[in-house]
Amino acid sequence: YDEIGVRAKEYSFPRKTTTFCSSSLFEYSRPDSICSTSWATSIIEIANRLTGKRYSVNQLLNCLPLYEEIDKCSGVHPKSLVSYLMEIGLEEEENFTDCKSIDSRKTQHFTPIYPESPNAGGLMNLIAEGKPVFAMVALDLNKLRFVKEMNKEDTPLKCGSYEPSMYGIVNGYKYDEVMIEDNYWELISHIVPCEEMKVRIPMSSNMTNGNYGGIAAYAFSLSPIIEDGVYYVNERLYPTIESIPSDAIELIFEENSYPEMRYLDLSRFRKLKRVRILSGAFTNANSLIIDNAYLERIIIRDYCFNGKSEDNDRRLADGIYEKYYNSLYIRDGRMMKEMKIGHHSFVYFIHIRIVYTKPTVSFKIGELSLQSISVIQIASVESTGSDLNDVAVGIKNRIIETNKNIVMTTNL
Repeated sequence: YDEIGVRAKEYSFPRKTTTFCSSSLFEYSRPDSICSTSWATSIIEIANRLTGKRYSVNQLLNCLPLYEEIDKCSGVHPKSLVSYLMEIGLEEEENFTDCKSIDSRKTQHFTPIYPESPNAGGLMNLIAEGKPVFAMVALDLNKLRFVKEMNKEDTPLKCGSYEPSMYGIVNGYKYDEVMIEDNYWELISHIVPCEEMKVRIPMSSNMTNGNYGGIAAYAFSLSPIIEDGVYYVNERLYPTIESIPSDAIELIFEENSYPEMRYLDLSRFRKLKRVRILSGAFTNANSLIIDNAYLERIIIRDYCFNGKSEDNDRRLADGIYEKYYNSLYIRDGRMMKEMKIGHHSFVYFIHIRIVYTKPTVSFKIGELSLQSISVIQIASVESTGSDLNDVAVGIKNRIIETNKNIVMTTNL
């Protein structure tokens, strides 16, 4: 295949993986197990990252082999995986019961995204787009069995094999045209469900073939097939918030998206019901403004909205941004049912303001999030002051205990 120009010399995803060591998977993790499962755990890991949900690995392990009429322990060809994900789709872990009960009208379907070319340059460019990439690799499992988790000081592990032996996620790479011996691929895999392995393997100098272990030969990423009004959002598809269709019912911001944006205002989406912001998105933003009468749920994962205050921001800010600087502001919360914030998010925010809400809203706040909050303001025309005070106290009690001097105001 023709050599592809490399757009980024180095890329690595933040480390965040799914745990697969459950009682239903113990049989695959025994020392005497010879059943291949890395194809299923790797696909589920990618689907979870893309959507922020948790899909059923048991569905893939048990139902795909029945659908394709194959032996699951002998491994699954990438074409069979793609076919199943497009036609049947994945059920969330909490909903899966058995293969006969799957309703493909209610599952999440995915379509494959292939590299421009099945070689090193094509694979690197696909990874650099921010897509977790699924790969089938030929590595010596006997050597991998005893490898420790590799850190930045480790040299790539040379353990290539002649036959495909495992699946994994290509989590990053390093490419230098001069220092070729330092180039590597970073691979994360669960060879057995209970043991996650992170390893670096060499990047060979040949830029036209499948590269070391054939890592680029069958590589692909996934894209969720979305319903009307549901948008999976990143800065490549939508360079600005204004470019997102205003008829959105649900917005799902991908992991690590919009790292340069300083504030997020979702008020123009008048039909918006659900917002899900995945880990690392808007990491440098320091204001969030939401004014949507139909909004029901706000889910914000880890390490979001952690921009520090800078005087220059105030001088350059427009009127809306300056008014709600360092604030989490929900203008119309009459339909809100749930607000969930993960760990280490909104670290430098000082002000929470929620107007027109109900005392039945569920607030869940992770560790070290909102730790700098000094003012909580909640108002409604439907509830009594005592009801809203309970909401404010509930939020305060979920914020780090060392911040005890929080001012609370209700029914402004």
